[in-house]
Amino acid sequence: MLQNFKSEIKTLLIVALIAVFISVGAVLLLRTVEPAPSSSPQPSPSPQTLDISTWQTYRSDEFGFEVKYPGNYFIVHPSPKEFNINGLVLVVDLESELKPILRILIKQSSKAQYDAHVEYIRTLQGFKEITIGDTRAFQYTTCGSAACRWTITFQRGTDQYEILPLMSDEFDGTEIPSETTNQILATFRFVDSSQIKT
Repeated sequence: MLQNFKSEIKTLLIVALIAVFISVGAVLLLRTVEPAPSSSPQPSPSPQTLDISTWQTYRSDEFGFEVKYPGNYFIVHPSPKEFNINGLVLVVDLESELKPILRILIKQSSKAQYDAHVEYIRTLQGFKEITIGDTRAFQYTTCGSAACRWTITFQRGTDQYEILPLMSDEFDGTEIPSETTNQILATFRFVDSSQIKT
């Protein structure tokens, strides 16, 4: 009986040692494996992958920014009064073949209001810091009853910018939808309105 007990202890110790070796090996293996890149494209400027030499430029002298867009797209300016958003001063919609693509909203916002907004969106799905043009921005996802949608927000002076996709049947809005949209976002930049030639 004592010999059976010693044999069981030896077996138990061998099993325990094997488990420790497997655990240590797994930890070491996981440390050397790099995480897979995020599947969500980043709107940060990247090397141009599309030929944008024929794209048009939308420029707002009043707000001092410009963005390029494909020639088969067009700009629509809905009245800010159509929206029930406090402080809204500009709405720019980018459309293609009668399909809404992208919306830029600008509203007046104090630094304290914007900081409170950023603190709130930090709690939302998909929150991450990104760059639009040369500006620090934040991307996050909100979900309503019908679908989810990403939004990018940043502030310049007292102007809070929000860039978001306009919904379509084939796009649920959680990912930036296409290489073209990424390229449009990569061309967004602020310009010195005093240097714009009229």
